[in-house]
Amino acid sequence: MQFEPSKKLVPFIRHYLLLHTNELEEMTYRLFSDGQPGIVVPLTKNMLISTSDYPFGDQLPSMFIYGQMSAYRDLKIQGQMALLVVVLRPFALNLLFGMSADELNDGIFLPTDLIGAEAIPFERKAAKSKSLHEVIDTIESFLLERFQKSNGLNHDLLFSLEIINKHEGLIRMENLLKELQMSERQLERLYRRQIGVSPKSS
Repeated sequence: MQFEPSKKLVPFIRHYLLLHTNELEEMTYRLFSDGQPGIVVPLTKNMLISTSDYPFGDQLPSMFIYGQMSAYRDLKIQGQMALLVVVLRPFALNLLFGMSADELNDGIFLPTDLIGAEAIPFERKAAKSKSLHEVIDTIESFLLERFQKSNGLNHDLLFSLEIINKHEGLIRMENLLKELQMSERQLERLYRRQIGVSPKSS
């Protein structure tokens, strides 16, 4: 099931996904290489992971964050599954955590990996939430606070995204650079820092 975030967070969150099954058989959740990072919040306890390269052992943590993927990655989950996935816009991780987005590519992280002890009250509150509505309220409050503390999106990045969208992704690089009045190297650095990929890949 897919649903929308609150209006204040639409610029940063693409949508929410609710994934659930009552089957006890192993299920696969695929992290796609679709340019969208995300936050995964298990809504049921004791789900086990059997993916060999999953970084946190065989138990799902109360929450984890994944960066842009260069290839899909499967998480094989055992037990009754209920996951809330916050599908973020490509530039959201840079704004949320103040890190260069390309440092998070192909990675799976705990919130404390990215912002330290500051994440602990948020994780505890989300874990104690008794309903999906409470979980979402907790997540949205945390994300809104993080976004408000950020420096915001670079003006040149916003302008470039507007131009690319206006041309439905079909603008030539030389024409884009001419409109932006910057070099390809400058634009590449900007995209890798705030989105995690080059402008040609976004």
